[in-house]
Formats: sequence, structure tokens, C-alpha cells
Amino acid sequence: MRIRFKDSVLGDFIQYQLYSKKVRAQLKQLTNSTTNVAAIYYKNLKSLELKIPPLEEQKKIAAILDAADDYRQKTKALIDKYDQLIQSLFLDMFGDPVTNPKGWEKVILESCLTKVQKIGKSFSEETIQYVDIASVDNVGNIIKETTEFRTDERPSRAQQILLSNDIIYSTVRPNLKNIAINHVDGRISSTGFFVCRTSKDLLNSSFLFHVLLSDSTTDYFVGITSERIILLLKVRI
Repeated sequence: MRIRFKDSVLGDFIQYQLYSKKVRAQLKQLTNSTTNVAAIYYKNLKSLELKIPPLEEQKKIAAILDAADDYRQKTKALIDKYDQLIQSLFLDMFGDPVTNPKGWEKVILESCLTKVQKIGKSFSEETIQYVDIASVDNVGNIIKETTEFRTDERPSRAQQILLSNDIIYSTVRPNLKNIAINHVDGRISSTGFFVCRTSKDLLNSSFLFHVLLSDSTTDYFVGITSERIILLLKVRI
């Protein structure tokens, strides 16, 4: 949707406000989740509460945030180079995980994983820390934040109970590499993630994490997206 502001409001300033955690929490409350894809209507967006200082103050704040964003972009470029180096080292040591040029023994991934529990009637926590797609920073591949909900008011997709070292892999748009390792017991993930909980005596979670991050694995999943990424269970590693 197109939004046009009055002359007393700077669009860049509003844009940065929309990025903020507080405003995004408001937006979540305003979304219509009656369909599989949450959406927000214009009439709801107009009711969003924002703090608008004088125009000159907006310009100063936007300029500071522009500089910070420029620094973030440069940092992202460094991270990208670092990721490329890691991938290169990984391929040198283990070979391409899809074509397997080094001839490693192949096993079914499912046989190396353990069961992930879902919230049931015995779940006694009053609140949850929810991990959804927006929680994942796909540049650093970390869980950057969670959203707190009362258990009885949680989204319907908040089902999977995470443990430390679980790998979460988004089953939607695999090209975006929304992949991360969870480091906190008890978080609740969306069913939009495939949760890989490795059996420690069969598969190292860090090794699997780098397999899933590799470009060749991503390309493979992109190729079978129409057949649903849940076929991950059938991938040989």
C-alpha cells in the first residue's frame, strides 16, 4: 500500500519507526490472521500510534539512523565475506554436501534426529517466548529476538518446544536462509520451522548447521519448494 504523509512528517523517519520492535509489536496486534498468511488492512494501519517530534528533530534522528544503517550495510558486507570463507573451508574439508565428491557414507537425516515435543495439556508455563520467521536474522543466522505471549493467547502456530542446540530451518522461501541454532531451552517455535534436534552420538549439530547453510543445499531446497520443503526428511547427508 502507498502511504503519503503531510509536509510536517518525514517519510524516512516513519520508516525507521516501522522497523522498531515496539511498532512491529503493534502491527502484529493489528494483523488479520484469518488466512494462512497474516495481513494488515489500510484501515487498521491508520490506527497505528506513532510519536512524531517536530520536523527538524525528525530530520536529525533520520540522519543519525541513516549513518547507522550505512555502517550496518558495511558490516553485512564483511559478514558475507566471512560466510564465504567459512563455506570455502567447509567445502575443502568435507566436499559439496549434495554431490558428495569425497564419497562419504550417506544416511537418512531422519535417522540422526530425535523427537521434538509440542505444547500439550501438561504444559504449565503461563507465558512463552515465541520464535517465528521474523525472529531470525538471516545475515548472522541467529535468533535475534522473541515475542512474549500468554500461553492461552499464543498464535496457533506456536507449538514446538525448543531445546539448546536445536537447529530451526524455515520451510518457506528457503532461498532466504532463515536458519539458526537455538541456545535457550524452552522457547516455542512456529510450525513454519522444521526443527532439527540431532542425536549427539550420530550427528554434530554444528556440522549439520553448516550443511544446511551451504549454497548447494539451499539451491537443492529451492528446486523442490513446489514439492514442500518438509521433504527435508528425505535428504541424504
